Amino acid sequence: MHSLLSAFCVLSIAVSGALGQVDSDPLDSAVDTGVYPIPTATPTDFSGDDGALPYYITATAAGSSGTAGVQNKVGTFLYGYNGCNKLNSAYKGNIDEAYYDSWTIANTAGVLSNINWNEAAALEYLGAPGLNQPQQSQIQAVLANIATVIYSYKNPFLHPLHVRCDDPFKRCQNRPDQDPCQPNPPNPGENPKPTPLAYARNTGPDDEYPMINFCNGFFQRRSLNNAISYGTALRSPENLRLSNYDNRAKTLFHELTHLDLAADSPDPNPRVNDLTIAIKIGSGSTQRTYNTVAYGPLATKILARYHENTGRYTQQNADNLAYFALAKYVMTKNNNVYPHIPIVTNEIDGPPWPALLDTIAEFITDGNTVYLNVSAADLDDLTLNDYSEAEDDIPGCPDNENQSGPSGGTVLTIDALAPDSAYPTDYLSSVSSWISSLGVTTTVPASAQPTLGSSASPTPTPTDADSCDVSYKFIYDEFQIRGKNFVPANFGTDGSGLKHQIAGCGAITDWTFQLTPTDPTYQCCAPSPAEFAAPREYVFKNSTMDEADYHDAMEDFDNEMEDLFDGEKNEEYNEEDEDDKEKPDHHPPEPATDTPMMGSFQLTSQ
Repeated sequence: MHSLLSAFCVLSIAVSGALGQVDSDPLDSAVDTGVYPIPTATPTDFSGDDGALPYYITATAAGSSGTAGVQNKVGTFLYGYNGCNKLNSAYKGNIDEAYYDSWTIANTAGVLSNINWNEAAALEYLGAPGLNQPQQSQIQAVLANIATVIYSYKNPFLHPLHVRCDDPFKRCQNRPDQDPCQPNPPNPGENPKPTPLAYARNTGPDDEYPMINFCNGFFQRRSLNNAISYGTALRSPENLRLSNYDNRAKTLFHELTHLDLAADSPDPNPRVNDLTIAIKIGSGSTQRTYNTVAYGPLATKILARYHENTGRYTQQNADNLAYFALAKYVMTKNNNVYPHIPIVTNEIDGPPWPALLDTIAEFITDGNTVYLNVSAADLDDLTLNDYSEAEDDIPGCPDNENQSGPSGGTVLTIDALAPDSAYPTDYLSSVSSWISSLGVTTTVPASAQPTLGSSASPTPTPTDADSCDVSYKFIYDEFQIRGKNFVPANFGTDGSGLKHQIAGCGAITDWTFQLTPTDPTYQCCAPSPAEFAAPREYVFKNSTMDEADYHDAMEDFDNEMEDLFDGEKNEEYNEEDEDDKEKPDHHPPEPATDTPMMGSFQLTSQ
């Protein structure tokens, strides 16, 4: 039995959302065995806190048979539930429901068996087939094992899986600012740090069995059924954003992959960890490197675009496996439509495209450097961290103390993305269509080595006439750009070409500008509350800020990078009081004519 290692594995993603009701509907996705499971009680010698009975899934009829075709047909049952009832009498039901629902996800066609390596979900979460071929059999085995570790009709001697809410290793506690990866509570007056949803360990503190502890954030997530109802009811394109379908079952699926018992590791399959990746953000003198644990659809898709040995990394990152399985399950409930947002792509050629950085993550290759095309100015309104987030999330601190392989104390630098030629042409056409539907015009050329897009019209290039004698002025949520050589015809009536026209001037914004009728000034109101306006000052490296202000601005940058990858701003309302909650107002008030200027900066060429 694979339960000899003491490895912590923490899922540091969280969601604010409604607590779902326990679902009693039978499994409605295809099951290879043809056997439908029911929850039953197990012997009372494994009863838990307050007499909580163990829970496992078994066949509805004796003698049922089928072929699982996987290596690990062990089966498990849940027991313990330490501290859960003390926190909330509904928590045991939430855990049992998620256990059942994760079995449902694992049994989805194309997950349990016969992965289609050329379809979008596999390409975006597991990697291009030419780059993961050596690992395909192991990836398939791990995903199939998740189903059989929950329910196995072949094994009458099921393995105990200790579930608890009492946080024996104190991973659910709030962290202090000065050491956010330590489980110490904050000092009086300090703001609490977020905590993980759950964590898993191959052996518990008081027995030899594998354990999963559930933190408060886990119970804030929706049930699988409620998440499907919520996500499919959203308007396009939000119904295509996978993070809108995050749920408790997906979290439990993630944690199961960390257990040797479930992943059938370390032999024959490598252990499944939480990998850390390094991404370059922006270009020029303002470029920064940001490290993030590969949680959520965005970071996992970036990991899956890594240019070499891709399968080695995707097979060892829990969220890549979990989000692939979730995407496939969502398709069974969404008329077989793949929830493709966010889109991770190489550079897009074509006319200037709108500010959709929460939806399209564009990577630019500049010589030997690959960077995410986003400036510090863009960070205020981004939701690029596209997994669901609540107050109970601690980013960047995986607690798997025995992580091995590419995650053993190392960071994978995303220094190149797989070329578009590594992907099937029909997939590239789909990506082009997805981007076009968001207002970006691209085409896929008919060539031996297709690219994501060719320009429908030449991209404007800065010329001598496009002077860098440009000043930026902040007036609460309004800012203006003035330049003596601005020619409205070059920018379009709505200023849509301004981004490319001033590309040689340094900082580039992705806001939409409007031409004033009285002079060649482009101005815009930021699509966010007024309190987010001031931090934009720091994007101008060559500004009039003094050194202290600059360091404060860089600290703001780091904080916003955490928001970018470790906090979703897509608010999920509790279904019970959704109509009663006031939605945030994204339309700032008109500034008064005598409003004082908050800052004025001069750009110079970089």
